[in-house]
Amino acid sequence: RVAVHPGEYPHTIPRATIRRQGSIQSQEGRESMRSMRDEQAPLLDEASPREALLGALTALPRTEWATLRDDLFKRDKINRLALQTIERAAIVVCLDAGNAPHTEIETCGRMGLHGNGADRWFDKSCCLVVSADANVMINGEHAWADAPTLGHIFELSMAFEARGHAKGTEYAEDGSVLPTAGEMEALKTGTLTLYRPERIVFNVGEKLLDASKHAHGEARKQIDNLDLSCIRFDVFGKGVIKKAKVSPDAFIQMALQLAYFRDQGHFTQTYESGMARLYREGRTETIRSASNEAAAFARAMVAGDKSPEELKALLNAACNKHVRTSTLAMTGKGVDRHLFALYVVAVGTQTDSTFLSTAMKRGWKLSTSQIPQHIPDFVNKNDWGDFERPAGGFGPVAKDGYGVCYTITGENSIFFHVTANRDSDKTDAKRMRDRITQAMQDIRAVAGV
Repeated sequence: RVAVHPGEYPHTIPRATIRRQGSIQSQEGRESMRSMRDEQAPLLDEASPREALLGALTALPRTEWATLRDDLFKRDKINRLALQTIERAAIVVCLDAGNAPHTEIETCGRMGLHGNGADRWFDKSCCLVVSADANVMINGEHAWADAPTLGHIFELSMAFEARGHAKGTEYAEDGSVLPTAGEMEALKTGTLTLYRPERIVFNVGEKLLDASKHAHGEARKQIDNLDLSCIRFDVFGKGVIKKAKVSPDAFIQMALQLAYFRDQGHFTQTYESGMARLYREGRTETIRSASNEAAAFARAMVAGDKSPEELKALLNAACNKHVRTSTLAMTGKGVDRHLFALYVVAVGTQTDSTFLSTAMKRGWKLSTSQIPQHIPDFVNKNDWGDFERPAGGFGPVAKDGYGVCYTITGENSIFFHVTANRDSDKTDAKRMRDRITQAMQDIRAVAGV
């Protein structure tokens, strides 16, 4: 997503770029991590420390970055060519110096969300982040697609890796990539082109250096303000929830409503992303999880004045309403995308609408999303045995709100990623995380499973 001024329309074209420890290199071809490391080592020695913070520019507000992009990149021949190389890349690969053990979910989450604020290229649709201990995260830019799309791609690549490794067709013993049959034929005929990395050079004058330092300072403020708490909830999973004969997603959403009510003492407009994949080029529609039925159930749980049978009836009613709302959203009968389209028309035609203006200004203090795993027709769980991918997360979309991303992994566990802003005295990510896990167990007791 190229930063442009309002009214302009960006475009991008594919290639590949690799970023490591302050240097940026352009590379094409099929390489192993070992050969990439060996070939890039000499280039790292050439890296200028003045270039180390350039990536932070992409973390600036879009109009501010667009202005700097025009002034300091597009009008400078060296920087224009460097920028074109990066922006024509399909992905950016970020080879980080730090470790990110897969058991330390929050460390991995922060590497995926923001890094150090300057070692990602946030404009890029996909930054593939590889830690020094060979764990992989993805930083995905949202404009072009939704998280499940990257999830599908990542799972498919993992499945190919797992299958190829099992068959011994992907890697040699030294870690180098084995050539495909087509590459072997090209090697024999001398028609195989091997691309070596080339360092991308920038002209970093004082103005650009100052701008990158300012951008990094602003990025660090946002990073330091992000409150992130993650957990692998393994008390039970989808297998137990299905015994209650309710939708696993509805069950979790009711837990989120109960947790939020206990945390804040009131309910709030709640966003859950629903996929609109039934339609060509469909993206999302909002599932409004905070229903009257959900509120009635949560109030009854907190009041403690209902019998077990009454609580179970309220739970079933809330879950059934959530399933109906989800179905409407995914079949084009939601309200939020229609409201947004009407709002765009009102703005474009300079038509005043108090209703639309009010509707658009209402914030989402509880923003939620599920990232599915083991996508049918793509992969199956046998591709990697018991391996679980903790999926990902996102920041809160309201200053005093929560962002909650969850992933159902197999039958026995669920990952939760909870975010908030540290400068809000109303929210606390760990407190909310603990309320969610407690709500999950309380609802299980109500369901009697």
